[in-house]
Amino acid sequence: MKDESAKGQSVNSRRAAMPVTAAFIDICRKQYAAFVDVDAQLATAQQARREYTQVLAQQGEAAARRWHLANAHRCTFVGIENGRTVGMPSPYGKNL
Repeated sequence: MKDESAKGQSVNSRRAAMPVTAAFIDICRKQYAAFVDVDAQLATAQQARREYTQVLAQQGEAAARRWHLANAHRCTFVGIENGRTVGMPSPYGKNL
């Protein structure tokens, strides 16, 4: 089992790398907790990003584009800051 203090340090280092995004997520958790499981939405978007990356690497750009469109409903959050990305952008957005 992983040491909890190491896990906390990892979370803190990720938050420090994306402070504006982390603050925005904190606000979302506070404001929308009664309506939306923000952490679940983040996890869904992160999993989508991992799967997209795998499809891109294994099957190429055309297959990844098709996958992205078919899984648009899983692209629930994206944060880009300081050269890092969390989540997956919608295939219908402007910054693809």
